[in-house]
Amino acid sequence: MEDSVKDDAHLARLIGWFEEAEEATHKARALAERDRDYYDNKQWTADERAALEARGQPVIAFNVIKSRVEYLLGIEKQQRRDPRAYYRNQPDQPAADAFTSGLRFAADTADFHAKRTKVWKNIVIEGYGGVELYAEQDDIDYALKMNVIPWDRIVYDPHCAQEDYSDARYIGQVRWTDLDEGIAKYGEEARSILETTLASFSKSETYDDKPKWTVWADSKRKRVRVVSMWYREADGWHWCDYTQAGELASGPSPYVDKQGQSYCPIILESAHVDRDNNRYGEVRHLVDPQDEVNKRRSKALHQSVSRGVIADHGAVDDVQKARKELARPDFYVEVMPGARFEVVDGIQMAAGQAALLNDAMSYIQQAGPNMAMMGKGTEDQSGRAIEAQQAGGMIEMGDLLDTLRRFDQRVFQMLANMMQQLWTAERWIRVTDDELAPQAVGLNAVQYDEYGQPFVDNPVAEMDVDVIVADAPHVIAMQGEMYQAFMQSLPQLAQMPPAFAKIAIKVNPALTSQQKREIIDALDEMAQPNPQAQQAQQAQAEAVQQRAAAEVEKIRSEAFKNMAQGEEVAARSQPAIPAYAIEPVVA
Repeated sequence: MEDSVKDDAHLARLIGWFEEAEEATHKARALAERDRDYYDNKQWTADERAALEARGQPVIAFNVIKSRVEYLLGIEKQQRRDPRAYYRNQPDQPAADAFTSGLRFAADTADFHAKRTKVWKNIVIEGYGGVELYAEQDDIDYALKMNVIPWDRIVYDPHCAQEDYSDARYIGQVRWTDLDEGIAKYGEEARSILETTLASFSKSETYDDKPKWTVWADSKRKRVRVVSMWYREADGWHWCDYTQAGELASGPSPYVDKQGQSYCPIILESAHVDRDNNRYGEVRHLVDPQDEVNKRRSKALHQSVSRGVIADHGAVDDVQKARKELARPDFYVEVMPGARFEVVDGIQMAAGQAALLNDAMSYIQQAGPNMAMMGKGTEDQSGRAIEAQQAGGMIEMGDLLDTLRRFDQRVFQMLANMMQQLWTAERWIRVTDDELAPQAVGLNAVQYDEYGQPFVDNPVAEMDVDVIVADAPHVIAMQGEMYQAFMQSLPQLAQMPPAFAKIAIKVNPALTSQQKREIIDALDEMAQPNPQAQQAQQAQAEAVQQRAAAEVEKIRSEAFKNMAQGEEVAARSQPAIPAYAIEPVVA
């Protein structure tokens, strides 16, 4: 009996927490939904559309919020970071590098970067977002996985005031499940609880099942809202899945760090928090100027094609006939002598709206990511000047980007905690991001020493490491400067001995691993003789020798020919001697 009363009180407390969070965050969630609609180009209400259409005024949504949000999403992709582990007390950096490889493998397996992008989009638009990490058994021991929690399903303590929810007593999420799926997940004993919940009714604008116009529990598809809550007690963190009719599953947190302290595997971050602890994002302060841009642009366009008349009473005989005539481009209207009849062009009326529209556009361009940061409106400036303006503009976004850095640090630290707790079997990590590094790294790998005795290499649970996430530098400026410095150092590299040139290339931060490998291969190729090149040079030398020998032979032939011709000419020039003048030789 006492246990039953205790369980009922515990369930009542959990339900009270959820209803408290739902009620306290109702207004903030409604505004967050509106901010998402503005990003999705839904910037006019149904009543406003009806009023504009009734007067013939165009319904225009000149969406300047979306471009600002898209720029911040692009910044996130440039600011992606990889963790690095460093040994805390022992100078065993190779083991820490092995831990780093395992940590990066875990992040890649969980598809962290893609899910980080989704969380960042929720943070920028709605104001908050997060992920849930969990372990699932695989062929080795456990695979570390990660789920993005939709912002409109997040439940949190409305009394917490920190951006990272570190002071929250409870956090969780709302899940919807079909009756048969819920029974399959929680067991047959959960049937009565789920069916009892189906008989109840609860209405929540944000937490309603999708689509919103359907009933959350009906006879066609029986779906139940299940709250998955993590809460802090005196002995650590606990969790409980429950509905309005009872608890489905519960227990202490299965995740503990190296100090044996339990923790909650849900990581939430928010962009900004007001004094009422409401979360909001970067879209919030752009909504009012966006409304002004839309309404003034619509009004100015409507007035620019309009034309009005200011006239004294009785200035024309037939008002309707005068209206029809004024609608013609070559209208002609006769008025009473001395009566006031002034045609006002709509362009003149639209001029004032256009001036105020420019003021609103100027504010939006300066608020958040300005035009210089987005690389627009800087056509007449040098590249270095544009980089300097972009770097200066990043200072304004320092607090927002610090949220992203803190989110990275928390995720990687929690992955490291799960690795040290759950990775106990031998595991080999294939390294693919750096071609100069070993292709495989062993964790908890059984090795043998020189005496044949086994030992465990890189024991994950025993590693005392610090996980560091380096701040990403300003990519555009840093890459440009490093590339320029590398190009200027090429003449010095060419004069260095090959060994020193390779060292200079390996430590150069301007080059990727692939580029370093290609340059080193080119140096090795230049240092080693090329058989094909040698054959080509030998063939060229033989050809030159043959041409030289042929030329010498040609010159020699010409010389002998000239000598023969000279003797013949000399013989022709001498007088002939008569035969009788030749005296016989006496023996």
